[in-house]
Amino acid sequence: MALARIPRIRFKTGFGRSKIYVDERAGLLPAWVRLGPKIVAMPEDELDVVLAARIANQSDDDVRALVCQMVERRADQLSKLTCAFGAAAPAVHSKGPDDGRA
Repeated sequence: MALARIPRIRFKTGFGRSKIYVDERAGLLPAWVRLGPKIVAMPEDELDVVLAARIANQSDDDVRALVCQMVERRADQLSKLTCAFGAAAPAVHSKGPDDGRA
């Protein structure tokens, strides 16, 4: 699984940085994966699914439901993986970096 950071997301969507953060918070883009204190990325395969839904003219509500399903599936996969190794599964969050950018 590849992770897309802001420059790649901007290239693939044509959106500016602010639009990416607004749409992620609105549930219209996949939830961020935190890579560090101020570093986030999106799973590129999930981003591609959202873009395909947009190309297919899906409504905002349909895209939100799709994103929600992907985030739930991600959490389930993490839970199964961590249970296999005997560790507690961390929570999956959909917040971007805490640097004040919108």
